[in-house]
Amino acid sequence: MQKNVLTKLIRSSLKSTYIISLYLEVDGKKYPNDEYLIVLKELLKEVKQSIQTYSDEQKKNLLDNFDAIWNHFQLNYERAQEKTIALFCSANKRLWELIPLSIQLRSSLVIREYPYLRPLIQALHLQKKFGTLLIDRTKAVFCLSSNDDTKAVTSLSTEVPQKVKAAGYKGYAEKKMERHIEDHVQRHFKNVAEKLIQFCNKNECDHLILGGEKRNIEDFTSYLSEIWKSKVIAGIFLNVESDIKEISQKAHAALQKFYSEKEIVLLEKIKQEALAKGLGTYGLEGVFEAIRHKQVSSLAVKQNFSLPGKKCKNCNWLHINITTCQVCGSKMVDAPDIIEEAINESLLQNSDVYVVAYHPSMIAEMEGIGALLRFQI
Repeated sequence: MQKNVLTKLIRSSLKSTYIISLYLEVDGKKYPNDEYLIVLKELLKEVKQSIQTYSDEQKKNLLDNFDAIWNHFQLNYERAQEKTIALFCSANKRLWELIPLSIQLRSSLVIREYPYLRPLIQALHLQKKFGTLLIDRTKAVFCLSSNDDTKAVTSLSTEVPQKVKAAGYKGYAEKKMERHIEDHVQRHFKNVAEKLIQFCNKNECDHLILGGEKRNIEDFTSYLSEIWKSKVIAGIFLNVESDIKEISQKAHAALQKFYSEKEIVLLEKIKQEALAKGLGTYGLEGVFEAIRHKQVSSLAVKQNFSLPGKKCKNCNWLHINITTCQVCGSKMVDAPDIIEEAINESLLQNSDVYVVAYHPSMIAEMEGIGALLRFQI
């Protein structure tokens, strides 16, 4: 879903002269009485002053869009649970895309030849849903989490016979009772596994966290298929009677650890592959060359990394300061942010893009940008 949304926005921008990218924070806790309209009014006022050098036709088209944006939020917008609205529209009105986000983003308005996607990439990454299941031998609690919110959705209890000391020849009756109890427990785990799959499919969970005693988690996991096992990112010690605050704290800590470790794996792999002259490269020159040859499989970019540079309008080659394209000989034009250009070009090539948020020092050692490659040249 994430890549589809981003690619759609990039492809739509190819038919447009200018793209307006608006990120408007609308969180009801921060703005209980629609004060976000004041913020929007100031953003529009500032950007109107910045377009004075544009042609009369361009200014008219942009001003029409500004009016449409204002009218939408003042007259048509009904706030729900979202914390930020991302809006992308084009000066020729071929593009009008609204995306509600559960993540708080700083309000901003940018006009460029392409959509400003880096905040959206990070927000879509962070707002993924995940399910947390608390399980013991008789009960299960299903919780749904998204960003900083966790809620208990449903629970399930199974009648399991209590273990009692039974009379019988050499403990035969007692062992029979233990097998009977264990049979009930296993049926309980199997039932919970089926309900968990239904729960995750219904709520579109990207990841799973299992909570409980280690033995119960291990026994329960055996009832999940390999596909569902692969979605489990952590096991945490939690009692099924734990309150929602404790569940939320431990589940989100586990999720942050998962994302942090995933980022380390990606960055280390890029560096190792690059140093071995394999399927990896880092630094501006190496990454720009890989983008030109459509080699990039995964692009990693330092958060808030921005750099002006040059771009060839004919073949899209990127460079920091060269004025004549070394690929086709065309004149290079100014690019306000070649990092954003690299991101957009990578998305057009169906590459995965990661904004590095947890380990800035690791990506800084790679000049702020690195990539895994599909193939070598």
